[in-house]
Amino acid sequence: MTEEFPNLEGIEIPSDPPLAEPPGQGRDAVWKTGRKKGRSRLRKQISRNLGYVAVRAVHAVVCRLPWPLGRALAWICGSVAYTILKRERDIALQSLTRVYGADKPPSEIRRMVREVFRSSAGIIVDWVILRRWPRGKLEARFPHVAETLRQIERDVRATGSGMIIMTAHLGNWELLGHMFSQFTPGLIMPLAKRMYFPKYDEFLHRLRTEHGLEVMRSDESPRKMLQAVRNGVGLSFLCDQDLRTNSGVFVDFFGLPTYTVTFPVDIARKLGVKMVGIFLVKEGNSFRAIYEPPFDVAKSGDDAADVLAWTQKWTTVLEAAVRRYPTQWAWIHPRWRSTPEKPRLQLDSKRRKERHA
Repeated sequence: MTEEFPNLEGIEIPSDPPLAEPPGQGRDAVWKTGRKKGRSRLRKQISRNLGYVAVRAVHAVVCRLPWPLGRALAWICGSVAYTILKRERDIALQSLTRVYGADKPPSEIRRMVREVFRSSAGIIVDWVILRRWPRGKLEARFPHVAETLRQIERDVRATGSGMIIMTAHLGNWELLGHMFSQFTPGLIMPLAKRMYFPKYDEFLHRLRTEHGLEVMRSDESPRKMLQAVRNGVGLSFLCDQDLRTNSGVFVDFFGLPTYTVTFPVDIARKLGVKMVGIFLVKEGNSFRAIYEPPFDVAKSGDDAADVLAWTQKWTTVLEAAVRRYPTQWAWIHPRWRSTPEKPRLQLDSKRRKERHA
């Protein structure tokens, strides 16, 4: 789930002094010139409706496949996507080269990119197949995941309030939400952005929520989010993308200055609740839940320094997990598109509507 976060009433988002970008890591990136060509409104509507019909048809078939067959299909589809999606392939190649270029040869980096595409296809296939399994079958197949999520529930209940649950586009975040709804119903509430095409949005929202997971939209009132946490709910965020609609700070991520949203840290500081990190990653023919125990978001009296420090803390947790499972992170997203010298301009709601019209 990709989010954009609203402004939190009553919280001033602090600015942060920019970090110096390493030499040779400027904005000469493939994502600067790799934008998609504009299309007329009619062409957009036709392509989106045809795409919606195709998605529904593919889903109707794939969700009924045996899981081993579905994983084989995902491997094939990911390999094909690597071949034909040049823009996304180039973004992943450049990102992985910036991070691992000094340690790995180009052939190894290309192999990693292929695995990234296969993993991305597997995320969809695994989710649409396993979400149809009954709870007992899921627990029998993934007992470690069930126990880890229940441990999170015990930790949340022990605090007497909710928590901020941080995850990322690492492993299978969609399946993680479904696992929470099956093993710890009512514990978490993910925050999700509405999609630009209503039919896509309605279909995806139904898939996410029909087994009991409550999903809060990012355009809902911030007060509703605060109240959910006060009521003992874990508000869940995906905060590992370069979003132009949010205030944030530049923190260190893989040795590079990386623009990261501060909204989850702001809520945790405002309510005095803990933060926790959780990822669901593939290991062989199974899944493993990686759980970072709860940590307090302390206040030192310097708001800007606190927000920077705890945003860096969360980012460091994420980096450690990505290093363990590098091909399961969404390298196809241009994570370093913003730079301290040339941050991307924010879009107001009117410009966003015009952009997606």
